[in-house]
Amino acid sequence: MLTAAMITGGIALAIGLFFLILHPFVCIFDCVISKEHKSGTKAMWVVLSLFFGFLASLIYSLLITKSPKLRKFSIQGLTLGALMLATSVGISATSPEVKQKFASFQENVQNFGATTSDAEGGSDSLDGMLAKLEEFSDEADSLAASMEKANMLTEEANESLSGAFEQLKQGHLTSVEELVEESPNALADPP
Repeated sequence: MLTAAMITGGIALAIGLFFLILHPFVCIFDCVISKEHKSGTKAMWVVLSLFFGFLASLIYSLLITKSPKLRKFSIQGLTLGALMLATSVGISATSPEVKQKFASFQENVQNFGATTSDAEGGSDSLDGMLAKLEEFSDEADSLAASMEKANMLTEEANESLSGAFEQLKQGHLTSVEELVEESPNALADPP
């Protein structure tokens, strides 16, 4: 279950990074080659997209462009990214693993706060505080290992989706429904 949350979260992150970094340049290109806009309008949108990036390109692609392909692509991409993010958060919120790690981390934070206040009163030794700090370090290492695993799974999912989208673009698949039928286990937990 946690793997599915990591995969959908990774997809949402990839889509978000695309819209933050590359989408402004796609909009600039569309604006420059557009025959419907005058030179002054083109210059204004190029400057706005360069300075305000995502926000300006979002406004341009949804409201200003005459290109139905860019508008459709932007709407679909943002919708897919939002759905993937919501799915990831929903799955994570119901995962027992996440709940257990969060409860453990919360308990460690509370214990550290109690130890610190005891140390200020002189009732706890420096060795006790160092032991607590070592526990926090172990917890951080565990979380880092989990993040590394999530990154690997995200990369695998991105590669898998890239291939599937390539098939979709080449016409081997004609709809997202066929994509899901072709790879029903794309979001399943690995063995």
